[in-house]
Amino acid sequence: GDACFKDCSALAAFDLAGVKAVGTEAFCACFALREIVITGGIMIGSHAFEDCSRLVQVRWIGEGGSYGSYAFSGCTSLESIVLDHVQYAIVSYDQLLEGTCPALIKELYQSALSCFDISEDKVLLGYRGNGDKVVIPSGIRQIEREVFRDCIHIKELIVPKSIEKIGERAFEGTAWLQGLREQKNLIILAGILIDGSRSTGHVEIPKEVKVIAGWAFWGAYHVTGITFTNPKVKLEEYAFRNCINLKQVVFQDGGSYNLVRLSDKERKDWPKKVLQIFRDCMNCFKMGERKTLVECTGNISEMVFPEGIEAIGEAVFQKSNLLTTIQLGRDTKIIGKNAFENSKWLKKVMGGFSIQVIQKGAFSGCVALEEIQLSDKLEKIEMKAFENCNALTCIYLPEGITQIPDRAFYRCTSLKQVVLPSTLERIGKEAFAFCSSLQEMRFPKSLKQIEERAFVWCSQLKSTSGLGQCSIGKDAFGFINKEEKDEV
Repeated sequence: GDACFKDCSALAAFDLAGVKAVGTEAFCACFALREIVITGGIMIGSHAFEDCSRLVQVRWIGEGGSYGSYAFSGCTSLESIVLDHVQYAIVSYDQLLEGTCPALIKELYQSALSCFDISEDKVLLGYRGNGDKVVIPSGIRQIEREVFRDCIHIKELIVPKSIEKIGERAFEGTAWLQGLREQKNLIILAGILIDGSRSTGHVEIPKEVKVIAGWAFWGAYHVTGITFTNPKVKLEEYAFRNCINLKQVVFQDGGSYNLVRLSDKERKDWPKKVLQIFRDCMNCFKMGERKTLVECTGNISEMVFPEGIEAIGEAVFQKSNLLTTIQLGRDTKIIGKNAFENSKWLKKVMGGFSIQVIQKGAFSGCVALEEIQLSDKLEKIEMKAFENCNALTCIYLPEGITQIPDRAFYRCTSLKQVVLPSTLERIGKEAFAFCSSLQEMRFPKSLKQIEERAFVWCSQLKSTSGLGQCSIGKDAFGFINKEEKDEV
């Protein structure tokens, strides 16, 4: 009956003798079934043996009988068909195009391969099966991009030697690829390196590799260098996409190239292959005028800036869902308006040794931000720069800063220590409001004004020394335990 044994994945054999009809999807996805014997006169329903992906032989005995559409779709492991005791070996895709074997043999093989979308020039364009094993027929010369992407059920996949090109991310998301990644760093099929995403450090590309597929090293953020043993290896577009730490390319027969600045990827005296690699690596950085980063793509969790980025533009990393740490470049001087606003997973900002200006709302809502390195070159922070940075515990403001603007550290509820510069003259409205962990403030003699509600609801603030003749606005220290707070 219909779907009678569907998904019986352990069913390895079934005696069909005497059976007159097999219903729709009756044996669909019986992954362990290896051979079936069909007697003349039997009626086989549509999709009856669909995705019996390990079926290697079909025996058809006697005349008559029929089978419905897609009856054997996905039976890509089929090796032979026996018709009236004559065995026909399944060798290649060309058997469908030749006229040397009986029509029934062609029809059954065509049914088995109906899970594939194959063009006239033998390019595999798509796959719509659900088997746990896939055998791509010999004769196919190209696999298009993302053909098997997210087919999580595929545990085994056979690629023929006839393959000349494999498109980007063709097997991404399959259990088969995941299993290979756990065994090796470089996955090579028919001379094509399809995946190196688990590689680290300096990687040597073996001589057997003729082509590196597009996106092969995507996500290999810990690769620092590449050595080519075969200088003729071909690189598909974006083979090294977003390998942001790849800084060296070496050719074993001579030549070594080091990327230092973003501008290096445009050098006219370097080989095209080297420039292609560096452009792929730095593809995530989209630059605008005045060496300003205007967009950053790639969903990179641990970001490292190359030299040559002088400013981070407005909202570049706003609401970033993956960014956890960022290493700024030595050229980076300006962090733009709302640059990291609401990047809720950002924990550390390192290498800010050249930062001069942090603009309005730059880190507002970075609730996980624990640490930020600020340089002695910092001249200005603007309002709401660190508003609602709930995990920030300490901040050091260098000499030269003259004011802390309105709501600069508003609701930084974990902030315990603030080091103020001797040049400070003004603390703005609600600058430290609701900093409920703040216990002590030492104000410089240069301070002239603390505006209203600057430290309102700083409930643990007990000591405020050095205020002198400073002008203090209304409720600047409102709702603080006055009994424990030192006298001004």
